[in-house]
Amino acid sequence: AAIEAAVKALPGVSSVRVALTAHGPAQQKPAPSLKIGGHPKPQAGPTKPAGVDKILVVGSGKGGVGKSTVSSNLAVALAKAGRKVGLLDADIYGPSQQRMMGTTKRPASPDGKTIEPLHAHGVTLMSIGMMMDPEKAVIWRGPMLMGALQQMLGQVQWGQLDVLIIDLPP
Repeated sequence: AAIEAAVKALPGVSSVRVALTAHGPAQQKPAPSLKIGGHPKPQAGPTKPAGVDKILVVGSGKGGVGKSTVSSNLAVALAKAGRKVGLLDADIYGPSQQRMMGTTKRPASPDGKTIEPLHAHGVTLMSIGMMMDPEKAVIWRGPMLMGALQQMLGQVQWGQLDVLIIDLPP
């Protein structure tokens, strides 16, 4: 009503019709209230997430050679073949799996301790890029980097997976 009145008061306007397509401002879901990074916790030995049968790591010492492309295509192909597949974008410096898998959502954290991953193309997906503000720069140091990777492996609720594919940084 206020918009209609303001526009109708303009010289030369004889009638005004306003059509609203939303019932209010869009509600943005806040990012999970988890502290990302920090110092890694000591562990007795190698561990893998509960419910994960096999882990496949895609890596290379050089950037830009297609690690993320191979990881995402392999994950989708295995999912289409009937496997339960998870994809972890561990490329802390340049996460791209969220974009490659076509999702813009942020993961949920119902209790502030666990992270609910996203799902796209039959693949359970998690990326550090989903947890960070894309407008802010993040400086990772060794201990923070290891702590973030431990969180992605340990706090994400992967569920039962035949294979978890990890896309590594160079």
